[in-house]
Amino acid sequence: MFCLLAMVAVAQPPQDSARGQRGPADKNPFFMDQLFKRFMVKGYAQGGYTYLEKDERNPRPTFINTPNGLVPGPPTFPKSNTFDMKRAYVFCRAQITDRWFFWFMYDFCGVVNEYYLDFAAFKGGQMNFRMGQFKHPFGLENPYSPTKMELIDIYSQATTYLAGCGSDPLYGIQYGRDLGLMMYGDIINKHLHYEMAILNGQGVNSKDRNNKKDFAARLEILPTNVFKIVMSGQTGYGNALTDSNRPFTYTPNINPGDDYKRHRWSFGAEYRSTGTDVNRGRADYWHVRPVVIRAEYLGGKDGGNPSDGAYITVASPLFKEFDVVASYDYFNYNKDLRGMEQTKYVIGLQYWFYKQCRLQAQYIYTDTQGAIGSFSTVMLQTQFAF
Repeated sequence: MFCLLAMVAVAQPPQDSARGQRGPADKNPFFMDQLFKRFMVKGYAQGGYTYLEKDERNPRPTFINTPNGLVPGPPTFPKSNTFDMKRAYVFCRAQITDRWFFWFMYDFCGVVNEYYLDFAAFKGGQMNFRMGQFKHPFGLENPYSPTKMELIDIYSQATTYLAGCGSDPLYGIQYGRDLGLMMYGDIINKHLHYEMAILNGQGVNSKDRNNKKDFAARLEILPTNVFKIVMSGQTGYGNALTDSNRPFTYTPNINPGDDYKRHRWSFGAEYRSTGTDVNRGRADYWHVRPVVIRAEYLGGKDGGNPSDGAYITVASPLFKEFDVVASYDYFNYNKDLRGMEQTKYVIGLQYWFYKQCRLQAQYIYTDTQGAIGSFSTVMLQTQFAF
């Protein structure tokens, strides 16, 4: 009993004997309080089911562009279905001082996605510096977390290809991230946000393979707190990766190991309301949700091969915990070649059952001009986040 009383006495902060209030010692938080304030751990997982069926009513010629001209494309399968684990991450943020903090993000597939150190030159956020591996500033969508995106496929085709999120065989799957140094901040009463970065240009966890750095920049103009206009660009040189599917790429004139010019540009806008109360005054997290309208044009050039695309995505509360989602997404992988266009149409619903936790169901029709033809996809997904 004596030991227990002694522990309680040590655990209590000193009191001001005259007034019975906490004394000056309360300005120094206990170790655990300080730890929880300075160290944060979060994570999320997304997984579900995908059914794909080729549209035999709209067959396409099966050809592929190669340096030797058109050749028969790879075989396609009329149907497929699978349960899948799309992504699972854990990340932590450590506040070292009032000006320094460290960020670390790990993908359970075995990839360290992010690790960087931030320094706030001004406490008002006008200028900050970031060094390490992080999401580069190209594109409107790329900086957004998958937990905040409306589509199960997350990003548009143009973002996925041009920002290095997965479909560019020259660049590989880089998760929209790179190694480098970035300066960013908010100015003019936070009506203007800027980001400027010097990057390796080779993607995650990779040293520069050509010693030629990339430069990327992003400018956000925020006339109001619900609308923003975003412009971004990236320029530099890539070093083409070796890939088993090299004969069937969108840029057949670039060979593995080649250094090639890589340029990117984009212009877009987003409206995101402060929240729509669909239950007459109730203000729970799932009852007040924003209406989102996001549109963007993106273009690029890889070694003289031009590509471009555009999309518009809309999400709106429908009733109670449900949202309706729709999207139109067009991309041309190489404007100089035949059969490189692809258009996706998406319609779906999502149900929010807790903070950042939802069920999603979407139907996607993909109209492809190239080898794989057109097909329909039904996707289901669960999202859990903490």
